[in-house]
Amino acid sequence: MTSDSPVYQFSYNTGFGANGSPKKPKRQTAYGEGWVHAVGTLQELIDHALQMHGWSCSVFTEGKRKGANWLCSGLLACEYDAIKYPDSDAINWEATIAANPSVEQVMNLPFIAAAYQSESCDLSKGVFVGRLIATISEPITDPHLVKAASELLHRDVEAATSKSIGDRCGTDKVRFWGGLKSAEHLLFVRPELVSYQTPELLQRAKAEVVAENPYQYQPRDNSPAEDTEVSEATLWVIRWIFRNILPPPDADCYQDLVTPCKALARKVGPSLDEEFFNWMSQSEYRMSKIGNDPIDFLYRGDPFDNASVGWFIRAVDKQVPDWRELFEVEFGAYPGLDCFNPDKRQPGIVN
Repeated sequence: MTSDSPVYQFSYNTGFGANGSPKKPKRQTAYGEGWVHAVGTLQELIDHALQMHGWSCSVFTEGKRKGANWLCSGLLACEYDAIKYPDSDAINWEATIAANPSVEQVMNLPFIAAAYQSESCDLSKGVFVGRLIATISEPITDPHLVKAASELLHRDVEAATSKSIGDRCGTDKVRFWGGLKSAEHLLFVRPELVSYQTPELLQRAKAEVVAENPYQYQPRDNSPAEDTEVSEATLWVIRWIFRNILPPPDADCYQDLVTPCKALARKVGPSLDEEFFNWMSQSEYRMSKIGNDPIDFLYRGDPFDNASVGWFIRAVDKQVPDWRELFEVEFGAYPGLDCFNPDKRQPGIVN
């Protein structure tokens, strides 16, 4: 590290255990509280990770890691996950090697400022499973554009490696990651590299990402009345989706659906409690992972400030694209949904 290394805003949390996960019994608070606003070099962030501290690209007021307390993002990050066998924690290395970039590919990414392997990665496999960090010339303070800029990073990595990123968790402005298992898992740190000039990055994000779906990135009215109002007609359709459309919560389905399902159930609770619990109970493996206590799993931690019918429906669309046609076959009309993109609303019996 040299004295003229650029500095960035980020957060870290010392309340993490030896494996980089929040310490027990403070598990419920370590995720959301205790985040320290730091201004330091990229190497300083990596030093925190090497101490098994949690870290986030963003900074928050009052040390609370949630959307309402988000101030800005000083870095961007994405990750490649290992692929596991269905209903198992065992890694399918053959599938992971086919899906993820090689370590050599990652080492040659010119716009990535730091990369490290996750603790679950077998370093002898030569495949990358872990986190990629990109630096930006100045923090991003717009909560909608930061998501678009993060999505652009994901696309740039995919274009450079020809390997798609399945989990876009890095586009969540309040996302955090655990620490490094050992120095051997650290691939590189380039403390002098500024991956993106922020003004140019945001212009690209507007042209290449936002323009594709302006509704997804536009500001919303988050007044209390708007935030809590979901009509009974819409709840009726959502209950039907839970009971008849959602696949069991396994593998990729769980990864794509659990957060929007949980967020919406919390938003309208207890109106969808039974449907959420019954959905989770379709997988013995998933129930075992949450201690067979779906109530605790659903209501643990802070509510999701981005919960919406729209987010839920987009997740369902990804898993079962023809669900509206199935609804029409059963009821003779397309479903109408409030609290969703009005430009895409379909006429139907429940408008």
